[in-house]
Amino acid sequence: MNPIQSFFDEIEKVSSTIAHIFITGSPGAGKTTRSMELAKIKNMPVIHGDRVPPTKYKYPGTDSLIKYLEDVDKPHIVEGAQILGFSKSDIADREVVILDPDEEELIKRLVNRGWQNSYGIKLKGERDRDQAKILVEDFQDKLKRFRTRIS
Repeated sequence: MNPIQSFFDEIEKVSSTIAHIFITGSPGAGKTTRSMELAKIKNMPVIHGDRVPPTKYKYPGTDSLIKYLEDVDKPHIVEGAQILGFSKSDIADREVVILDPDEEELIKRLVNRGWQNSYGIKLKGERDRDQAKILVEDFQDKLKRFRTRIS
């Protein structure tokens, strides 16, 4: 099945009464792209988790996003890997879409587009393929734990 069509088929199941729609997954999974497409369809604004001002550290994390959402007064599409740190109660009564492309596809996307590691160092290209693989494997573990925690 076409992954884009599958994504939109899942979104069609979303109730119009849900406060936020959360989109999460590994870096390179397509969270930003899909959230922008969905925002146009649903006529909803988007909150990008990696653009939320950090509360403690240099980079925004789960705590920053949770705190930020406490002050949001209307439904949004909320996208970011930070959602993987949410608890079951943090996502209660909300639609959660987990994007999870094939590991090789994720590595290819990261190598081609680049990413920043947790130290703010930009990585990109074939020379960083091993680092991309480590990142993808780490996020596969995070996705597995997230699915278990919210089920």
